[in-house]
Amino acid sequence: MRERHHSCVSCDRTCRLMKEPTERIREFAALARSLLEDGALKDLFFSLGSYQAEFSVEGSPHSIFSFVQIGKSRELKDFFCTCSESDSEDSCVHVAALYQLIMDDNGVPLHEAYSRSIYRAISRLLFEKNAGVPKITRRTLVPVRSSSGAKIAHITLISDDGRRYFKEVFEREEGAAEGGLWGLSLDEGEDLFLPGSELELQFEQSHWNEFGKKLFFLKRCGGGSEGCECEKSGLPRRLFLMLKDVKLEVDVAKKDLPQLVPYLPEFSEDYPVKDLAGEKLIRSVYHENSSILELIPDHDERPLSFQGKEGIHIPGWLFIKGTGFIKEEFLFDSSRIALKGAIPDTLKKYQNEIESRPKNFSISSTPKQVKYKLAFTEEWSLSISAYIFEKGDLQLPASWLLNDLAYIQGMGFVFTKERVFTKARFQISQDHVISFIHERRSWLSQIKGFELHPGAFESELDYSLTDEGNLMFRPRTKAEKGRRIKEFGPWVYVEGLGFFSKEPGVQTFSIRPDSMVTKEHIPLFIREKRDELKMIRGFFLADCPIEEVTLELKPEGNDRLMVRPQFVFGASFSGKRVRFFEDAVYVEDEGFFELPPHLRLPDEYRTEKILNKQEIASLFNDDFEKLRRFIPILDASLKKPSLLKLFITKAQIDEKRGRGWYLLQIIFGSEYGKVPLYLLWKAKKTGDRFLFTKAGMIDLEDSRFRFLNAFKASHFEKKSGAIILSALDFYRLDALEEIECSLLDSEDTKSSEEAINQLRQFKVTEKLDLSYLSSELRPYQQTGVEWLWFLYIYGLSGLLCDDMGLGKTHQAMALISSAISLTKNEAGSAPPKVLIICPASVIHHWEDKLKAFMPALNAAIYHGIERSYEAVIGSADLIITTYGVVRKDIALLSETPFLIAIFDEIQIAKNKESRINSTLKKIDAGMKVGLTGTPVENNLNELKALFDIVLPGYMPGESDFRERYIKPISKENKTEAKTALKRLIRPFVLRRKKNEVLLELPEKTEEVSHCDLSNEQVELYNGVMAGSREVLLKSLSDDSSDIPYFHIFALLTQLKRICDHPALFLKSMDDYEKHSSGKWDLFVELMTEAFESGQKVVVFSQYLGMLDIMKNYLTASNIGFAMIKGTTKNRGEEIRRFNEDEGCRVFLSSLLAGGLGIDLTAASVVIHYDRWWNAARENQATDRVHRIGQTRGVQVFKLVTKNTFEERIDEIISKKGRLADEIVASEEGVLRLFSRSELRALLDYSSTL
Repeated sequence: MRERHHSCVSCDRTCRLMKEPTERIREFAALARSLLEDGALKDLFFSLGSYQAEFSVEGSPHSIFSFVQIGKSRELKDFFCTCSESDSEDSCVHVAALYQLIMDDNGVPLHEAYSRSIYRAISRLLFEKNAGVPKITRRTLVPVRSSSGAKIAHITLISDDGRRYFKEVFEREEGAAEGGLWGLSLDEGEDLFLPGSELELQFEQSHWNEFGKKLFFLKRCGGGSEGCECEKSGLPRRLFLMLKDVKLEVDVAKKDLPQLVPYLPEFSEDYPVKDLAGEKLIRSVYHENSSILELIPDHDERPLSFQGKEGIHIPGWLFIKGTGFIKEEFLFDSSRIALKGAIPDTLKKYQNEIESRPKNFSISSTPKQVKYKLAFTEEWSLSISAYIFEKGDLQLPASWLLNDLAYIQGMGFVFTKERVFTKARFQISQDHVISFIHERRSWLSQIKGFELHPGAFESELDYSLTDEGNLMFRPRTKAEKGRRIKEFGPWVYVEGLGFFSKEPGVQTFSIRPDSMVTKEHIPLFIREKRDELKMIRGFFLADCPIEEVTLELKPEGNDRLMVRPQFVFGASFSGKRVRFFEDAVYVEDEGFFELPPHLRLPDEYRTEKILNKQEIASLFNDDFEKLRRFIPILDASLKKPSLLKLFITKAQIDEKRGRGWYLLQIIFGSEYGKVPLYLLWKAKKTGDRFLFTKAGMIDLEDSRFRFLNAFKASHFEKKSGAIILSALDFYRLDALEEIECSLLDSEDTKSSEEAINQLRQFKVTEKLDLSYLSSELRPYQQTGVEWLWFLYIYGLSGLLCDDMGLGKTHQAMALISSAISLTKNEAGSAPPKVLIICPASVIHHWEDKLKAFMPALNAAIYHGIERSYEAVIGSADLIITTYGVVRKDIALLSETPFLIAIFDEIQIAKNKESRINSTLKKIDAGMKVGLTGTPVENNLNELKALFDIVLPGYMPGESDFRERYIKPISKENKTEAKTALKRLIRPFVLRRKKNEVLLELPEKTEEVSHCDLSNEQVELYNGVMAGSREVLLKSLSDDSSDIPYFHIFALLTQLKRICDHPALFLKSMDDYEKHSSGKWDLFVELMTEAFESGQKVVVFSQYLGMLDIMKNYLTASNIGFAMIKGTTKNRGEEIRRFNEDEGCRVFLSSLLAGGLGIDLTAASVVIHYDRWWNAARENQATDRVHRIGQTRGVQVFKLVTKNTFEERIDEIISKKGRLADEIVASEEGVLRLFSRSELRALLDYSSTL
């Protein structure tokens, strides 16, 4: 690159190119930040890698202009400034401020970030649409029109600054802002045109590109956001760039999307971009002799990612709503040969795919510097040869250098940087050496033996270092002999020393003969005068005197750490006196050498010292990564283990505390060794941060060790360090850390294995006693009872969550039988009492089951106005009551210590804020068992609420539970959190599904049956929507306002009634025949088909008015039916009549009344006339028919009205239907409450017809 000189406005001096500039710029970092914070920046322009900034001068009307050029490898290539400071300093605060503005925290320059941003893409789009120069027609709104006059965007100028920015861009001549910068961005020999020909150049110098850069820079400085407006298809139709002072809104057509797709994730999470290219590459082969790269794909199979996908095709992409944009190109689908000229682009484009597949070559992806060897031939031509690793490696027959990629014979591909010349080898003839020196003087000054010395050869300086460490300079006049010398115009070349000026009167050195630099100023002097010092022969050593710098770290307890530096000198410097001047070293009678970064120890670690606790924390938190390369051998106790697991080495039952208590020897083990858990607890208790152990260095502030805070001294045996845990404690710890067993070979091994196996396999020595139960258990029920029995023996509780119809009642009765038998056999035990709490709808169901299958025990109902607790508790073994009674009589019930409490349909208490939830916690029972088919209905808080009833204190606290599980699962869908929660609840939750255990149950088929609205329904539907939808959507769009749940569900309830039947909405059930309903017609058709095939039908609706319409229809049609509602008193009689009377063909029920605790196995058809918000409720209702005792296949019809919000509800139900399985059994996601965005989507779907 040519050195450029620019005349300074303020001082009329020349600012010169600086060597190794970034280091000197950093010295101005603090001042630069202050300058920017004071608002001195007036404007900034950039083109490619060239930047110009204008700074104001306090108290002066003049401005200072700074210029910076960034190279293709992000290096600082050149800079200058018009201020007076830069003349003497080579850098200045203005250049440093501009550099801070350019580079982000990741080292990415502004122009590179802009080139990959949506701001450039949108600016390019407006440019290509021939958008003219917009004019301010109103004070704030500026329309943007295409060449045809069509409006394609508009700009909102929010503030005076916004109007100023607009005028600066669009009222300036095109290209004026950066025309000069454009040429500076081109390296010597580069084309004036970018790839893409003249059109690219026109865009680079256009108003729209300048406007895009202005907006992007404003966002980077002051923040901003992006947004979009979508079509019903999900595709964006308008994009927004919103900044503090300016807002740009751009209309987007489908044809515009291909160039915008890569940036759409910035606008909405609904537009993820998935590039499937590369899935089918098998291997790559490079043919060295012919310089051909062969990419071998597999064409036999389309990527799985596309299978079954239907969406909207745009050029190069497939858009699938809910999935995002998928790239529709197959890697190497036709051409699979890359010739030498195409290899650089091919490797860049497909580097990840190629590197991950088999190949016969290597790729060094970290760019390597291109170095050059220079030598004069006998004829005084200058020979220049490039190399990467060793001189001559690019001159091998099969080696080559092309663009920023090199291939080295026998080694592989290497990406390069700082390449100065296009060719790998060439010569400069003697006649052209002078012009070459002029063009490449800056570069030559960095090449040893070819430096340019501004002074004459006869007037060089010499130097010496005094015993006190002061640096002295003196003239050198000694002539040199034995070297080749050649004149090239104004220069004299001296072999090995470089080029010297033939004009002895010219003196550009600031270092004067007979000057002295004191010891303390030498480091700064070397940094500031580096370029001049390089011209003094022998000042800098050619080779580094230090071969290696190491650091020894040695723990001295947990609160002290010894740090000792060690330096290894090269053989030629052995025994010589070496003195350090910060990052520079001086070897006596040899010279100085600036240590490279890999040999520079931070100042604070250059002398031996002992670190205290605070300094240890600082070392490992702040300095360890930069020190790690200096530490060849790191003691195992100082290494952070990559794998740290908890192991049990010995286990035994704690006889003092009895069953369910254990003495456990627990250790943490790593790849380095092991450390007892007790030592970690002890160190954390004393406030130590880092623990140096045989297992490695352990940071006790890591969140995983929070569990240690729960332990007290009483949890540990002082002598052995063994931890004392209950079974509940063990399961909690096992869930957090996944404890493994590593039992030591000893005489205690067998007993340890037995103790651990009991916990792991849920086994006990006490046998089940089912003498009170006159019923046979199915195999899976036997397994469930054994699990319940284990919990009972260990004083634990749990949730039995089997599918509806799998006999949870029978399993509970078997547990009761064994528990009562065991208790009655224990001498001195009080008569055991068992409490059964259930919904009122199934209280008689429980009574019938207990009397039928446990006749030897006295079961009594505690319910009704005339109930007497004293009478029941005095005579009954088993007390059956309802949740309503418990809520009222908890004061009485809480006085009795029950052997077992059974909570049937425990999900009733899922709301932690409800009164019934707090009431059930007051029940005193040795074991609490919750029975439910749906343990999680709306969110994870409900799961915790149920656990807090049966196992109080087991789950983490509210905030801890939210951070560990709710947030990562519900909001971030993290698999690790789901797995962790499943481990936590696994010992206390048992869930089996019908298709897993009840193989003999007939098949169940489910079908969503669609219908259309009648004309009358369409008119009613549109009328209701017109009155509320827009108001609600506006409220939901305001994130600062409360979500109007009540109004939304009021609207949806009206729409739901309309979809069911106009008579239901108009409350004219007796006149239903005067109205028309598409869903009703479908319902009648399904009923007719069922009757013709001899099947009975169960119909569920959530609206009693709809049941009344059905009742009127069946009565008029002379079809026998049974019916229960919430107010039905003779429920048992209605159920019996439907199951036993052949003439009773239909069972009508509300979803809530008929969803729990009844058998309707006489039916084989189920119709859900309208959908409930909760999939679990629907499944509970269906399972009244599809359960043990059913002998026919069951058909389930769910009626949904097309093109209404009911379709959206169907999607939500399908999504939620997996909920109960996911955390409790099937390892999937969790059910969420309706969020603001879900409600917006629901209302969007409910648009007028």
